[in-house]
Amino acid sequence: MKNLKNIFNRFIQAANEEEAKEERYESLEARIDDGQELTQEEIEESVRLFYELHPELVDWK
Repeated sequence: MKNLKNIFNRFIQAANEEEAKEERYESLEARIDDGQELTQEEIEESVRLFYELHPELVDWK
């Protein structure tokens, strides 16, 4: 039963991390839509998050 609880907790943690990535990406996207400029670091983060959130859209071949 303890193993099942650990698996469940890891699943919840992964879901929370994914949601945090989505929220951060949406925040950066909203700033762009509002005409705000992003720093170089924010641009790189935005691209990285996009690839992490949408790996099916990335063709590495």
